Amino acid sequence: MKFYAAGLLAFITDAPLYSFIHDHALGSYFGERDNLNRALEYYPHIFLDSGAFSAWTEKVTIKIEEYSKFLCRYSEKLDVYANLDVIGDPVGTLKNQNILEKDGLNPLPVFHNGEDMKYLDDYVGSYDYVALGGMVGSKTNDKWLDIIFSKYPDHKFHGFGLTDIALIRKYPFYSVDSTSWFSSQKFGTIMFPNGKTSHYDELNSNQLEYIKKSGFDIKMMKIKYQTRNAFNLLVTKRMINSIEYNKINKLEYNNITEEFK
Repeated sequence: MKFYAAGLLAFITDAPLYSFIHDHALGSYFGERDNLNRALEYYPHIFLDSGAFSAWTEKVTIKIEEYSKFLCRYSEKLDVYANLDVIGDPVGTLKNQNILEKDGLNPLPVFHNGEDMKYLDDYVGSYDYVALGGMVGSKTNDKWLDIIFSKYPDHKFHGFGLTDIALIRKYPFYSVDSTSWFSSQKFGTIMFPNGKTSHYDELNSNQLEYIKKSGFDIKMMKIKYQTRNAFNLLVTKRMINSIEYNKINKLEYNNITEEFK
């Protein structure tokens, strides 16, 4: 499974430190595009998202023409770049996919939780790699992903914004991105491979030993958010890299509501 650390472009001044730990970054056109040039100096593998959800929450419209021009400039330097999805409008999302493709681009199609499954069926039939979004804050992710991975167990899917390690462990995504490595550091939270978290003032002896063996100084963790970020990034990377899956067999869905069919 490929892990693209979301947020690395936002922390661009700390790139020399974080890129030493992980070289796969996910960045957003909306809000982070001005940092892309410098990020390319440090991260050889970059996944660019449009940032449509963030723009939508801030009531900002991303113009497809401007996004296309930007992608035409950088596409050859990126691992992956996603389509400009339209929140709540799968028809609009598909329209943008077609516009970008007419401009000679190959954007990753995006399908959201809650949309009609016919759109996913069409994407899977036409593309070998599809991004799944709309999972942040949703209570139906498990049922939704059960259906997708039972129907298409061997297809390549990217999971947008999967901060829930349990979901990453449960489903065989081809790639994921996560903000979990930095989302808790402002509260002094330290992550560990067993899924446990602790405040830096409440670490037990085993946790302190693990930090030491990983080459980190607990004193620096207490005073530098960069050190907490770097350690949490390393732990997240280790957790995801250690995940193994059994082949998914037929699953039962008799109790799943009609809206997911």
